[in-house]
Amino acid sequence: MTERLRIARVGPRRLRVTGELDMSTSPELADELERIAGSGEGAVTLELDELTFLDSTGLRALIEGAMRLGGSGDLVLRNPTRAVMEVLGIAGVVEAASNIVVERDD
Repeated sequence: MTERLRIARVGPRRLRVTGELDMSTSPELADELERIAGSGEGAVTLELDELTFLDSTGLRALIEGAMRLGGSGDLVLRNPTRAVMEVLGIAGVVEAASNIVVERDD
């Protein structure tokens, strides 16, 4: 795992993702989402309150992760930062993907 991205399991289907999700780090998240998607059914939650950067390759990792889940559950993006929300909004991902859900505590 690189210094710029940290992925920590905080539950069976819950990850805390911190740092920067870009071309050099997105394969790490993609691999972890693939493992989780193959481990059962139900929603997968990503805690994103400390994810400071998301580029198109990170966005692709999220979309592909949601696709791997298919009908078995949602990919829940919990408390994404403003920067991450801007990228999601520009790309229209939440509106276009039926199983990507944004949850906020505030």
